Amino acid sequence: MAEQLTILGQMLVSIGEGAGDIEIEEAAAAYLQGRYYDWIRTAQEGRGSPQSVWEDVGPTILGRCRAIGERAASTSAVITASGIEQACIQIETESDTPMCPIKQP
Repeated sequence: MAEQLTILGQMLVSIGEGAGDIEIEEAAAAYLQGRYYDWIRTAQEGRGSPQSVWEDVGPTILGRCRAIGERAASTSAVITASGIEQACIQIETESDTPMCPIKQP
């Protein structure tokens, strides 16, 4: 099973790939850590945690992370905490995946 910090690192790299050359403010990176770090290990009813099923769901989640980076980069010359938050909510809503943090109680 992949380590929690390794998964977060993969997610952040994917978001950065989606953002391209756009700068990501420190506050935006902190927002991402706050949104996703604990979620990685949080068990979800009937599915386990993202960490426990990472081999199966990881590629899809990393694709959504790239989309978050792309969305955030498309709205500003610098990615801020509010910009990345908006991108996370939009992509999680559009993906309509029950594993997304937005779908958690």
